[in-house]
Amino acid sequence: MPQKPVATFTCVINLDKHDDKEIKRAVLPRTAERYERSVKIFDRFLELHPAACSPPDIKTYKGFLEFYARNTTGRIEEKPTTETVENFRRDFETALARLRGFRVPKNMSNTLKEYIISDLKTKLSLPDVEMSRDGLSPNDLTILLTQLWCRDFKEYRGQFPDRSRLQLTASILLYCFSSARTGEVHESTARRSLARQKDGGDNNDANLQASAMAACYKHFILTIELVDGIPMLVLTYAREFVKGYWRKKKWEPPVHAFYEVYKEEVPLFFNLIFFMLPLFSADCAFRHYKSYTEILDEVDSIKVSDLESQSNHVISRIHFRKDLLDTPVFRPFSELDCETSTGRARGADAFGKEFAALEYRSGYELNVTACACRRWALMETDKKYSQTARMKHASHTEACTFGRLYARPVCEVDGPATYLNIASRHEHIQNRRSMGIHRNPNLWQSLPAKAEFEFQE
Repeated sequence: MPQKPVATFTCVINLDKHDDKEIKRAVLPRTAERYERSVKIFDRFLELHPAACSPPDIKTYKGFLEFYARNTTGRIEEKPTTETVENFRRDFETALARLRGFRVPKNMSNTLKEYIISDLKTKLSLPDVEMSRDGLSPNDLTILLTQLWCRDFKEYRGQFPDRSRLQLTASILLYCFSSARTGEVHESTARRSLARQKDGGDNNDANLQASAMAACYKHFILTIELVDGIPMLVLTYAREFVKGYWRKKKWEPPVHAFYEVYKEEVPLFFNLIFFMLPLFSADCAFRHYKSYTEILDEVDSIKVSDLESQSNHVISRIHFRKDLLDTPVFRPFSELDCETSTGRARGADAFGKEFAALEYRSGYELNVTACACRRWALMETDKKYSQTARMKHASHTEACTFGRLYARPVCEVDGPATYLNIASRHEHIQNRRSMGIHRNPNLWQSLPAKAEFEFQE
């Protein structure tokens, strides 16, 4: 673009219409509410403690954190964890800077950070439990899907109970293969109220156009392509609602492609497209096809010899109906009928509970979460791909995030073999990275032990 000469810049600006007010970094409304709540709690603390000072000194700050910890109920145990108090401390310091114009000195911040994990923890007997760092391995996935399709005794609710089972399987595979966070495929409860503000206010952050902040038809593209000389279906999934999505450019969130024919033989229930096609077909989502069987017939009818002269390996695109593009693919059991759906997406919390229930019926003693799927996917990605590819797959903006939150706690080194300089083993390490060590295959699932024994008699 040609640049204009400097002499042509003659437009005079009225500086009286500008001010020296500092513009804070924009945050989502739910984050702003969290900040406001922290300072309201501090104001309540000041009312009850006249000797406390504002802005807080170290003495007041310590008392305030104890005040918060004593008046907060934990989710895991009766009292909050040290991590919960630490998260509140960070929110409070940010709120003081944004809303009260006071920046906590670094030495004070470090002092209170150490106070939480030492004196406050000892004084109030705060638990320091943490989320499990285990991953969902392919073996664990096989056990869960075998339970779901071959051994399950659960009666699924809704007008179309089989679709509920399909939805559960497809969403589990989507989490495993894309490393998506829970609130991307299913609608996060924290985002749900925000998503309903279609035309609310002048705040661009709140003025979201999505009717449901979850995986919708507009995020998927289904094509017939020539892959390694084989005509097959390819499903593309664009992850829109990644962490910090509202600040990203449209090309930044990751896009994943899943193909129909794997290079090696694997169980059929590992094929994501195998479960997604019936979901699409049940919704009558295809614009030019009545069902997925017509699409499969078209793929089978393609002759590779007829495509030798074709330079573009994308043979054709299968379009979805325009009126369904904003419709969530995964919906609540009460809205499985696409024609009568209100546009609600299945909640991430509801999926998490159903996923955990499947795990218990499969004999596992700990909760299996979508984060376990994500963790295993990223650990395997780290071994086989570059750091850039891993960061794109995870939708990370900082390289250190993986090592801090997702790297396996089990050491990869075979200690005895390394020390003795002999051939090493690796499978025992893989076993400790998965959920298998927490599974009891002999655990009765359907009835209590006494009732099960009486039933067998």
